[in-house]
Amino acid sequence: RRSTGGTFTLLGSALDTGLTPAATYFYMVRAVNGDGVASADSAVLQVVTDKGTPSTPQAPTPSSVQTTSLFWSWAAVAGADAYGVHAVDGGGAPTFLSSTAAAAYLQTGLAPNTLVRLAVTAINSSGAGSLGPVGSTYTTAAVPSAPTAAVFLSSALVSWTANGNPAATIFEVERASDVVTFSRVHRSAALQFLDSPLAACLTYIYRAKAVNGAGIPTAPSDVLTLTTPARAPAAPSNLRAQALSGNRISLAWDHSPSDGVTEYRLYWDQGTGTLDYVTPLAVLPATVTAHVTGVLVSSPAYRFALRAGNRCGLLEENANVQTTAPSLSSLTGVSAAISSPASGKRVAGNRVTLVARITRGNGAVVSATGNIDEDETRQVAFQYRSAGSAAWLPIPPASALHANPDTSAPFFIHWDVNGVAPGDYEVRAVATNFLGEEDPSPSASSLTVDPVSFESQEVSLGGGTVEKQQQLKSALSNKVESADARSAQVVEVVIPSGALDSDTVTLAVTNNPIGTPSASTAIVSANAFVEVTLADGQTLLANGREAAITISYADANDDGLVDGTSIRATDLAMYTYDEAQQAWMKDITSAVDTDKKTVTGLTPHFSFFGIFAAPAVPAHAVLSSIRIYPNPFKPNGGNPDEGRSFSPADPLSGIIFDQLPTEATITIYTITGQQVARIHAITTTGKVQWDARNDAGRDVASGGYIAVIESPGQHTQIRTVAIIR
Repeated sequence: RRSTGGTFTLLGSALDTGLTPAATYFYMVRAVNGDGVASADSAVLQVVTDKGTPSTPQAPTPSSVQTTSLFWSWAAVAGADAYGVHAVDGGGAPTFLSSTAAAAYLQTGLAPNTLVRLAVTAINSSGAGSLGPVGSTYTTAAVPSAPTAAVFLSSALVSWTANGNPAATIFEVERASDVVTFSRVHRSAALQFLDSPLAACLTYIYRAKAVNGAGIPTAPSDVLTLTTPARAPAAPSNLRAQALSGNRISLAWDHSPSDGVTEYRLYWDQGTGTLDYVTPLAVLPATVTAHVTGVLVSSPAYRFALRAGNRCGLLEENANVQTTAPSLSSLTGVSAAISSPASGKRVAGNRVTLVARITRGNGAVVSATGNIDEDETRQVAFQYRSAGSAAWLPIPPASALHANPDTSAPFFIHWDVNGVAPGDYEVRAVATNFLGEEDPSPSASSLTVDPVSFESQEVSLGGGTVEKQQQLKSALSNKVESADARSAQVVEVVIPSGALDSDTVTLAVTNNPIGTPSASTAIVSANAFVEVTLADGQTLLANGREAAITISYADANDDGLVDGTSIRATDLAMYTYDEAQQAWMKDITSAVDTDKKTVTGLTPHFSFFGIFAAPAVPAHAVLSSIRIYPNPFKPNGGNPDEGRSFSPADPLSGIIFDQLPTEATITIYTITGQQVARIHAITTTGKVQWDARNDAGRDVASGGYIAVIESPGQHTQIRTVAIIR
């Protein structure tokens, strides 16, 4: 008989089954004789059943994650008396660490930024259950040491120690100038980095953090505070002067590229010929780049110089940013000034371009009225002299293709400075009008011939081609001018500040370069090209900036036609060469200036640029008269009149769209409306060939297609095309 603490029940068998684990049972026995008479009950036996093997715990969850310890917890398992905690490595057998009665475990003695993997078993009197799933986490990294630094003129090498963190630990360095607003300036596993460029005489504050494998950074380290050395700023550039009526002189210049410039000091010679660098003519704030003098005594030449000062209280001491101009009571005749190289530039090479702009009068070289006109320029002569010399000398032209004086606009010459002694020079442009009157007091600018540390270098590439390389500063607006002696073409490239990926980079400009890509007959060339590239490989300007590229065209007789062509100047536009499509594309905004005889385009990228015009639209070329043949197109049918595989050399190959206007866009769709191919064409023949391929260059399948043909000012036409392969 069995009881669980109450009434005993008769068992049907001596083997008792179906008992509840971890339960208490009581048993007693009676003997029955042959007559069926039972004896008295035996003594009671008390039995407790086993608990059974416990179930598997869930994965432990880490909390209170520290650098050398972790607190783990998990859901309690019914029937468990204790838990076995095991470390699980990447592939080996689990390692028993400890047992715990609670469903939690504090793991200590760990290393910083270390991956820890843990699993748990449940244990009772029946034994241990299965090992549960693995829980894992990283310990936090240790806070790195406070940075130290080796400070240089415009940079600092910032270093720190790992403080026990493993080699793969990522470190972040933050920098501030006010101990409040920190920003990250470095992130890597290295233990140092070079912070450059740093501004002069400023305080910089650094702190470091370590990041563990889970991407959690530490608190910041103690800070490092340093102050960069004081240094003078770089000189401003391109100081230029122009006489105004009423005995005043207008001065302008380009900013110094240095950070922290607070002032510009303008000096002069008071008409004596000797500059006074002690008492400035004017002290101007750094935001100012122009100044007009007061009324000066009439003089053929006043000399001016410019220097920059910064927040360190230092003034740079250049002696070559200079210019001269006369003081005149009234302005008559013509005058010119050097616009390139910019005043103060260091130049080198055998084809240095000197460009002159007309500053008084106009640049006409043929009298528009047929009469002699004192306001029209007959020629411009280029002269130079070494610093301190009184005598002006004619600049020998480097090429017989362009003489000095230059008698046609745009006015320029090339100068071979390889044969000129290194040093400081003055250059000027002397204009003469149709009365033969020479500008008596032209302004002058300075340049330095420096074959070693030049900022601009121009060299002949042979065949009359000249390449100009000029250093640009990202912090400044940059202007580069170059010229082609063969065609008298002048190119100007203006790049706004913030457009460059590098602080300093070299721009290369080549007028009418050898290897200029050819254009289709769909557009008419004005024979004016330029290639513009950056030495660091950047092609797309940064921050959404656009460069302005200006290319001159030839119209010596002012008849409104490009010389040697029938192109009207007003029809000109700038095109850029698309490498992907291997074609000249009119995808930039451009404008024509018929007075200056130039075309200016705005572009976000650098490549080849050229001036073209689209021919007049044929009168019969209306979309309603378009023809498409062969249709159906059977390139594999054996009859060439029914279609032949496309070949660029075969004008009858592919599918031909005929009697098109000069400009048309053809879009091919499947019957279900999916776009297959898009062709934008400018053509003088009225024909466009489709190679029966999609935009990815693959042959389209047999079937029916819809062609949508569009042209500016005309109604869209829809045609069907069949292809049978």
